[in-house]
Amino acid sequence: MRGGGTRRLIRDLAIALSGGLLGSLVAYLAQAHLALILGVGAAVCLIIAAVLSVWGRARQRPRLDVEAQGNAVWEPVDEFYRILAVKVGVRNRTGEPIRIAPVEFAYETSPGVFAKNEPLSDEVAGAVAQIANSKQYFPPLSDFTEKIPAHGSISGWVVEPVRCGPAGTPECIIIVKDEIPSQYEVTIPAQKARIYKK
Repeated sequence: MRGGGTRRLIRDLAIALSGGLLGSLVAYLAQAHLALILGVGAAVCLIIAAVLSVWGRARQRPRLDVEAQGNAVWEPVDEFYRILAVKVGVRNRTGEPIRIAPVEFAYETSPGVFAKNEPLSDEVAGAVAQIANSKQYFPPLSDFTEKIPAHGSISGWVVEPVRCGPAGTPECIIIVKDEIPSQYEVTIPAQKARIYKK
């Protein structure tokens, strides 16, 4: 458990214990039976602990809900590159407007290693621009610069070149960040190339 989580746990236990002692004191001052005093104290402790637990989980809830909408589309460019196009939806789960940073993208270049694209050839860069600017993949998610309204949502396309080998397409990660910046990831699973024979 991280330091912040430990401190919150100790604080919550201290508050619950204090509440229980306060309840016991009130019952004692009312000259109640010992069993009633202990029962009231224990009940108050349990109630406060439950409330703090629910409140803590609500505070840790992600501010944004980010997910792929529909299936990813792979467009061939040449023997080395394919272009990935995927529509991504972003929903604001809070009561305040949220601005997102430009979308980041990476894919698996070797087992467990993810990297961004290296500089592209003019041919590949031109193919990416042509597909990204087509009406089929409009609007791009990165063009959204306004804040997402409270409890509102947006959607847009992410179009990226991916270097692929003969084995298939690698695992890809689309990264959306808010202004904190908390990070939200959408994973596009790897797909193995198959040979089908009749």
